[in-house]
Amino acid sequence: MEGYINVVENRIDSLVQITIKERKENGLGCLFLNFSKPNHLDCAYISITSDDFPEHLNEYKERMKTVPSSIIFFYVFDDKDNKMIEMDLDKNSKFFESETKK
Repeated sequence: MEGYINVVENRIDSLVQITIKERKENGLGCLFLNFSKPNHLDCAYISITSDDFPEHLNEYKERMKTVPSSIIFFYVFDDKDNKMIEMDLDKNSKFFESETKK
């Protein structure tokens, strides 16, 4: 999974722009980053209102509704592993800091 995270970090600007555009057009959702094919990244934005949003991620649907709108979500996965990444686009936000104290 660490190698995938490096790819995400190297492409973060593009992934953020895709997410912002898709969120404006389709509402709250998540950018799914599929590394199931060797040396290949497929990505798709899925709105939480879509029937295609995976049921096993329903807890994130609720979270997406309650966190500040500056938080975006990336779901990184392959055939064996997965990880949800939350990113705050507001550089001055203290959201994660305050959440850690809870």
